Amino acid sequence: MLKDFTIDMAMEQIKFLNQHENDFGRVAVITDDVWIKLGARLSSLLTNQHPKYFDDATKAQEWLLASNFKQ
Repeated sequence: MLKDFTIDMAMEQIKFLNQHENDFGRVAVITDDVWIKLGARLSSLLTNQHPKYFDDATKAQEWLLASNFKQ
């Protein structure tokens, strides 16, 4: 699945997240792939983004929408 993912792509993603860290609210990652979770966790160590991981899109959407009501 990640065979085409390169270090250059990862660096571009980290740069983008750092440049836009205040442009995003909550971040939900929906996957059951351990490698994607690992990559996202490693990325969160280098940025201020702290995604939450879900196996179910409905639960992820509920969590994302709940943040709108807490303001």
